Amino acid sequence: MQDSIRKGGQELKRSGKKIERAAPGALKKQSETVQDIFKNISVHDNPTKALYWLVNEVELLPPYGERDPGHHSIIDHVNHLHPQLSGHLTQVGPDSDITQAYAQDLLRCHLVTSGAVVRLIEEGWLRERHFFQLLNMVSGLSEHTIWYLTDAINYLFDKEYAASIHISIPRLESSLYELLNDLGDDVVRQMDGGTGTRTLTPLISQIDSYTGEEFHEYIEYAYNEKKGETADGNLRNRTAHGHLRIGQDHHINAVMPILDILGIGYQLRPTPFVATFGHPSKYLYINGGQSL
Repeated sequence: MQDSIRKGGQELKRSGKKIERAAPGALKKQSETVQDIFKNISVHDNPTKALYWLVNEVELLPPYGERDPGHHSIIDHVNHLHPQLSGHLTQVGPDSDITQAYAQDLLRCHLVTSGAVVRLIEEGWLRERHFFQLLNMVSGLSEHTIWYLTDAINYLFDKEYAASIHISIPRLESSLYELLNDLGDDVVRQMDGGTGTRTLTPLISQIDSYTGEEFHEYIEYAYNEKKGETADGNLRNRTAHGHLRIGQDHHINAVMPILDILGIGYQLRPTPFVATFGHPSKYLYINGGQSL
């Protein structure tokens, strides 16, 4: 597996392509680079392993922590590249938990990743079965959650984005509950008259012990934190409470929850994936042997 990935990486190295931090006008190029890497992995191995790489590539997460001062803003280029998006990014105060820089990076990562996935679907490189194969490797999900996530994937491929979003988002919460419960974590809360399941906020806080900081913070702001709305995040609350607006049922909000549920599955129960594919952070090297 790693030999085939390296061959794909070597071809990209010779072509001079790499994933870089966003510069003005670079989002489309970055998305094309992700597609090229995916195609090289697919050619040298298979598309399911390529999807596994895409789901778990850390360079496709917004960096959390200190920011590179040379990083360029993408805000001025979002509407030009994706005019179908409604709304806008709002300024965040300097004392907020999420910075404007992080909001920019979060939106950039969503634009690049979802754009690559949609194009790969349109070109026939990605098919439903590749998602199903990864989904069925997630240990601990109930048959009910797998059933509905299968529907969400089918709707994504049919470009029925609203239907896909409204199925996958609730299942992100149930996926967290089922995986943490399978791991033996306490997912029960005390309620008047009995017990119930913990809600999304405490469930997300519990994955911190299994995931890296960047992934944990990303899930928090993308799906649960109110301030995440500055980057079209807080998607679970907006969907669950009927606040998703016309124009927000686009491909980004349909693609990312599915990818992120698969990513959560790997982060919490990596053994089946590692046994089959190896560690995702180790099998694509370009630019003189350096990781992406």
